[in-house]
Amino acid sequence: MLLETRMRYGEISYDAKDVLKRQDNWQPSERLKSELRKNHRSTYDAKVQFVSQGNGEVTIHVVDVTPFWYKNRLPIVVAVVVVVVITVVVVAIVVSEKK
Repeated sequence: MLLETRMRYGEISYDAKDVLKRQDNWQPSERLKSELRKNHRSTYDAKVQFVSQGNGEVTIHVVDVTPFWYKNRLPIVVAVVVVVVITVVVVAIVVSEKK
């Protein structure tokens, strides 16, 4: 294992709180960084591992760890808005019927 850390929106974090394992301050090449940015620019939070294959080749493993609520925030907001609108309509109907 050369490096195991967090990645947000395709950017590798070297913060002490994010780095789980690191071998000799190893850093991925610009090509690998560019590839991650391109492929994971919309990933809010991920764990990324760089593993040496022993022949100079490096394998990248990415696991999306974005919280469920963050991934599904739009449907949750829509559901809340729908509930609020329905509640307002029901209250308006009840109030108008009492008049």
